[in-house]
Amino acid sequence: MYRAHRDYNIAVRMKPEVIKVIAEDFNIRVDSMDIRNAFPRIIYAVNGMELPKDFYGPKKENKLKVNIVLNDFFFKEDAKSDMKCQLKNAKSRLKRVGFDDKIIDFLIEKFFISSYRGDLFNFLSFHERMIMRIFKT
Repeated sequence: MYRAHRDYNIAVRMKPEVIKVIAEDFNIRVDSMDIRNAFPRIIYAVNGMELPKDFYGPKKENKLKVNIVLNDFFFKEDAKSDMKCQLKNAKSRLKRVGFDDKIIDFLIEKFFISSYRGDLFNFLSFHERMIMRIFKT
């Protein structure tokens, strides 16, 4: 079951301990992989930049704020405010959570006005999948 380049099959929903027991029964090795700060890291990487150290802040205190902004900085035609106001607000919100100006310009140019609200997620999950393929054996 793939959605936006992510595999949500039954193995993904199982507890790691269960997968480990099944793998041992079949004498196969199973590893789990996590890309720290994956989506911000990918955004910076496609722009030729390195994600700043402690991007989410000490103990990842700003992670939720960053994720909220990334999920909701898009232009909304049905909003009461006009495009210019929404654009200014989007840039301000991205800046406030720590994105570099170059990254903000990229996000605004590519994703502020999207034909589909999930375009950014699709873009990021595609790159995440390509990274995972490199390490998959």
